Amino acid sequence: MRTVEIYTDGSCKVATKAKTGTCAIVVVDGQKVLYQKGYKHENTTNNRMELMGCIEALKWAKGNCDTRVYVHTDSQYVQLGITEWIHNWKLKNYRTAGKKDVQNKDLWIELDELRIKLPYVQFQWVRGHNNNKFNEMADKLCNETYISSVSPVGITEAEELLIEVIKCWNSDDGEPADIMNRAQRYLKLHNLIQ
Repeated sequence: MRTVEIYTDGSCKVATKAKTGTCAIVVVDGQKVLYQKGYKHENTTNNRMELMGCIEALKWAKGNCDTRVYVHTDSQYVQLGITEWIHNWKLKNYRTAGKKDVQNKDLWIELDELRIKLPYVQFQWVRGHNNNKFNEMADKLCNETYISSVSPVGITEAEELLIEVIKCWNSDDGEPADIMNRAQRYLKLHNLIQ
């Protein structure tokens, strides 16, 4: 049985009024990227977006392959939730010891249902921002999805700066120290820092 690996990431820009979130998947067969896509959601959280990344990964797998699927996430919340915690949650109807719903119950149920429908799925944690080529691709795709979805109308100066820093960072046009120096000059120029 062949193996397909899917790298996922999710993020939420809580500085925006709508709490815009993005998630991304990068599907890999060996060292070859088969598919990649970013997704945008409003009024969300970082953990929901990490879950949505895995959900989108399994939706892709369900429609495109009948093979072993390894989902790589840099979220320990997601990896531990789907491999360890979910068993007790299901026994307790997704309720906590305090008799409240587990956070993100709707997404945990959806992720588990997708996982069950596939012949073989394994979730693996990968350290984020640790030079893992495909994890970095998923992270970059999240940022690019956010940048491409932001309307210039009503953006604060701080959000403009964040967009510029992300664009600089993703462009590989300079070292991180150079990018931070440019950001610091921008902040000083606009009297946002002293």
